[in-house]
Amino acid sequence: QSLVQSPMDIVARFTFYNASLVVGGEATSYPHWQNEEKGFENAVSPWSRHHQHLNAGGFMGRIVDVIPYLKYMQQDYENFTITNAEEIKQRGRNFWRDQTVWRQM
Repeated sequence: QSLVQSPMDIVARFTFYNASLVVGGEATSYPHWQNEEKGFENAVSPWSRHHQHLNAGGFMGRIVDVIPYLKYMQQDYENFTITNAEEIKQRGRNFWRDQTVWRQM
């Protein structure tokens, strides 16, 4: 069974929140070490114990309102990469996570 029957259902659900951006949720607090963010998520969603933690895997918003978030994320990524360039070179892996940045915002 689908949660939505048509694209218009998604639009109706988005407008119901009267928000410029709606981000998906999950039961697990990830990354687990973001305690301040976890506390905030628990405080703003006290009625939900299934999807109260932000999940960057899905979001919807008005384009004009989403662009500043995406620009912030791009800048955060560039700063992270510059700051950690030597570690990234040594390990061969970049440990920047969009999930972390979404939760911090």
